[in-house]
Amino acid sequence: MLAMVDRFARYGLPLHLTETTLLSGELMPAHIEDLNDSPFTDWPSTPEGEARQADEVERHYRSLLSHPSVQAITYWGLTDDGMWLGAPGGFVRADGTPKPSYDVLRGLVKGEWWLPPTPMRTDADGRVRVSGFLGEYAVTTGGDAAVFSVEGRHATSRCGSGEGRGARCGAGGSLRRGSAVA
Repeated sequence: MLAMVDRFARYGLPLHLTETTLLSGELMPAHIEDLNDSPFTDWPSTPEGEARQADEVERHYRSLLSHPSVQAITYWGLTDDGMWLGAPGGFVRADGTPKPSYDVLRGLVKGEWWLPPTPMRTDADGRVRVSGFLGEYAVTTGGDAAVFSVEGRHATSRCGSGEGRGARCGAGGSLRRGSAVA
């Protein structure tokens, strides 16, 4: 997957991966050339398939989230109910119960990757080191605010109304992806 992402990243545009589906049942036989010729009339999720799907979901999202060119990932089908060709590709079974892949993705997003508001103290120079994902962050202190973003390997900042009065503004320079000084 990352080789394909690297191939398109060379154009310098943000990448959006859409309509991802990872199956939790039998995989489509290799000899089927047109998915509309699917041999399945009933395509159930299986315990082995659900374990495989959970592993693939974790590897898929970790890989894509780690690539600086990937801006969006769209998964196609939250639930098995109504999936194209009746494929068992959702994070939730047709009866509404979550599969292991649901728990894995929720654990990544709401557990490992979730960044709640975090009280921090400045260093002697009035700066705060921040580690996080690429994107925008807000720093507030009292009534002052600054917004900065981590993009690629650089951080940029925009100061709020209290520029220079407590919230130090001016993150910048060459930084590791995922960290900044504000």
